[in-house]
Amino acid sequence: MDSANQLLIKKIIETLPYGEGFRFVDDISSIDENSITGHFTFSGEEEFYKSHFLHKPETPGVILIEMIGQIGMVCHLIYLSRIYEKNVKFRPLLSNVEASFFMQVKAGEKLTVNSEKIYFRNDILKSNLTLLNSKGETCVLCKAQLQLVTDL
Repeated sequence: MDSANQLLIKKIIETLPYGEGFRFVDDISSIDENSITGHFTFSGEEEFYKSHFLHKPETPGVILIEMIGQIGMVCHLIYLSRIYEKNVKFRPLLSNVEASFFMQVKAGEKLTVNSEKIYFRNDILKSNLTLLNSKGETCVLCKAQLQLVTDL
């Protein structure tokens, strides 16, 4: 990836409206008008592993949905709306999600999110998303809709 794309990806990630303890994006490997691919690895040290579940720690589905959404929806929305160029505060509002879970996600695995845009209009992004584990196996399939709300 050339330095201009690396700088763009850095700006997109820095524009995310989440603090470090709730930012689930390590990298974006490709992005364009129609798709985005990004990655994240849960370390296993995250607080939720201590309590979910006591006898066998697992990554909670709601956290997986959040991670998939941050990479495949919020980062793509930042790119499509070019909000990384503006100095505005914003909130991405998830308005609809449908998810199918196929397998457990283990801590320490590099996860990949692939997202394909269905449409982007009136600051609303609708996409098909896939979460893959480090073996390339499908863990979660989603269809989601996200709206951009700026706090002016």
